[in-house]
Amino acid sequence: MDYIVQILPKSDVHVLGDFNIDLLKESSTDTELFEDFFLQYGYAPVISIPTHERPNCRGTCIDNILTNSSESVMLSGTLPGHKIGDHTPIFEFLKTDLPKSEKQGKTWKIYDFSNTNLNKFVEQLSSDMPNLVPSAQFSEFQDLFNKTLDNTCKLAKPKETKRTPLDNPWITDGIAAAVNKKHDLRKNWTDSITDKNPAGDSVLRETFRKYRKLLQHIVNTAKNTYKCNKILENKEDSRKTWQLINELRGKSRKVVKPPFLINNERIFERRIIANEFNKYFNSIASNLNDAIEEHKIADLALKSFEDYLFPSRQQSMYLEDCTPDEIMEIVKNFENNKSSDIPIRVIKKSVHVFSETLSIYFNILMKAGKFPDILKLGKVTPVFKKGNPELLGNYRPTTQTSLWKEKQPKKLMKKETIYLNVFKLT
Repeated sequence: MDYIVQILPKSDVHVLGDFNIDLLKESSTDTELFEDFFLQYGYAPVISIPTHERPNCRGTCIDNILTNSSESVMLSGTLPGHKIGDHTPIFEFLKTDLPKSEKQGKTWKIYDFSNTNLNKFVEQLSSDMPNLVPSAQFSEFQDLFNKTLDNTCKLAKPKETKRTPLDNPWITDGIAAAVNKKHDLRKNWTDSITDKNPAGDSVLRETFRKYRKLLQHIVNTAKNTYKCNKILENKEDSRKTWQLINELRGKSRKVVKPPFLINNERIFERRIIANEFNKYFNSIASNLNDAIEEHKIADLALKSFEDYLFPSRQQSMYLEDCTPDEIMEIVKNFENNKSSDIPIRVIKKSVHVFSETLSIYFNILMKAGKFPDILKLGKVTPVFKKGNPELLGNYRPTTQTSLWKEKQPKKLMKKETIYLNVFKLT
């Protein structure tokens, strides 16, 4: 036994089983020898209540978990009411990092639009844009813009975050506000970094560092408290208890909610759901037309939209060519918080570089009567209205049109919103 204990690691060891030594029997010689042996190597028991009971007999603590890292034990105990023979199951929860799961709904950040990167982007775009000869192929402009953006702002390795209410329910509104404040403190510090002072303001940096350390402690405490409370809340329900245990072990399987009822069958497969939504939204107009034809009164002729137009007049309107100043004025009035594939501040930062080239493209396309296919792309998001959330008909489509660049797709499901494949608008 001495040899086995000596070759074990010096920390993070947990030995559990039926030792057949009753630690509740204080006057027993066997108990004293057992405790003295393990205590000399720094091991301590984490169970101190009866784990074995027989009818009309005193309960004994013969099942236990011995560890040389008792400070890592967050919670330990037994599961009463779920005996295996005369033994009560024992457990412990440790303070440790959970294994990463690729299916835990990550949000990918593949670009870093810092001021340094944006300055590089504008500089390189200014160098390459004069070499572009505008034509009816708008994709040439798109390719140059995207290539320059990738070369200057795209990260070599994507960053990820898993701070969502579903994955991290211990993140309260107060902690979320504190996280936002931490970001503000960091921005205040990074904004003070200059060529003459590459380390930035030392006071701002130290304020940010201390706040970040304190916040991390608060988050860890909230996380541990949440897990302990969930175990205590469900200690009488073995099914929920084991669900929590499996979640903490990283063994739980995430289920997409809600499922969708398609052809009287509940479907969880995300790709099938996305395709079915595409079919449904594309068929709305044709289904309405068919319904009108079926119920149309024979003597009532539906008017065409042309019947509501005024008579056409020759030379009643003149469309002037687009100018660089016009484009710059429009971009200047963009709202920064409006959604697009590329942050609006990136467009504003570089508009003076491409406005002239873009105006030439627009004029060529207007005279040719063409609209670039790349600008017809949109990301359709079904938003739940009311009724049964499992029915496709209870969702309405919202479309976010694409500027020039397609970003990495987000999570497919997010509460009542599902992101579909990008398809061409008609």
